[in-house]
Amino acid sequence: MLKNHLIKDALKLFVITMVSALVLAVANKVTAPVIAENDAKRQEMAMQEVLPDAKDFKKVDTGGLELSEKDVRIKEFYTGTAEERLVGYVVDVVTNGYGGELEIIMGVGTDGKICATKILNSSETAGLGAKASEPEFIDQYKGKSMLLSVVKNEDADFNEIEAISGATITSEAVTRAVNAGLEAVGKRTVTTSIDISQAVNEEFEKLDEESHKQIEQVEEEKADE
Repeated sequence: MLKNHLIKDALKLFVITMVSALVLAVANKVTAPVIAENDAKRQEMAMQEVLPDAKDFKKVDTGGLELSEKDVRIKEFYTGTAEERLVGYVVDVVTNGYGGELEIIMGVGTDGKICATKILNSSETAGLGAKASEPEFIDQYKGKSMLLSVVKNEDADFNEIEAISGATITSEAVTRAVNAGLEAVGKRTVTTSIDISQAVNEEFEKLDEESHKQIEQVEEEKADE
């Protein structure tokens, strides 16, 4: 009797587990597209916020891009355009803060200066590291265009960022991410310039080759006459 009772309990538990798993799978299938759509809208709004002059954004492959900053990765990189004119770049950067992963998004103009920076995701301590999202701290990056460092308990120079009181690790993490973003834009700009230069040279070579062929054809026609 005891054995049968245990088997019945085990079967009931199995059925409950299977039904729960099925419900979760169905719920995930229904909500996943909605979550993805909301994430895409949130990303679009953030990009528009950090690079307001842009009307359209195009994702750019950054595979193989090596950064000087450690513990940082470029999540996404975009070019921003307005009426087919390049107005800047948007970089989504992830690093580690005090409380875990810290994700920022930043807009950089074609002049290499930061237009705006925004914290996208953060697990920093409320009242301390969480203050990184506040204008008093995050707006310090606006207009910067060079490698930045963090200073504590003193006024910051142009290439320095004043740390949040009691949250130096968070301040350094955000600054590290911003430095990586600036570096990515710089390297991407150089790569793009090289690509354009190579494309122009290739076109000139094609034109030169076609010109030679036309000259040879004309000379052959004259010889036949």
